[in-house]
Amino acid sequence: MNKYLLSLFIFLSFSSCSDNKFQIFFEAENTNGLIEGNDVILKGVTIGEIININLNKANNINIIVEFDKLKSFPIDSKFIIESSDLFGTKVISLELGSDNEIIKNREIIKLSVQESENIEFFNKIVEDFMDNNPFIKSIDSLSIQLEELNKKLDKQSQQ
Repeated sequence: MNKYLLSLFIFLSFSSCSDNKFQIFFEAENTNGLIEGNDVILKGVTIGEIININLNKANNINIIVEFDKLKSFPIDSKFIIESSDLFGTKVISLELGSDNEIIKNREIIKLSVQESENIEFFNKIVEDFMDNNPFIKSIDSLSIQLEELNKKLDKQSQQ
């Protein structure tokens, strides 16, 4: 496993054409819908971009992120995959830590996944709407009545 990470690290060190940009290499078990080009955000502001996603020989996912605006992150910062909107667009969200030690350029970090509170809130609104809307209830009631009528007509046609 270590030789795979070392070879990935060496390959990326030589192949990167953006030496003046700060990069972090993430390892994840699941991308949960992340794609190349998606953003890295800090408090709603885009600070970086996912430039590469690939599967390594150990079946882990390697994600390379490049940062323009910030180049210094405390080592205890949290990077989390989450949904950024109601359509499920995924981003890596950054929660800055407070440690004095910082993440080095091209360091490998474990990435975690978290369900967005916005999606949970939206799901709750839709669920409440469906449960408490009289129009939806009347459609449901009408559907039941039509089903019963259809059964009666089927019985009559069979006789």
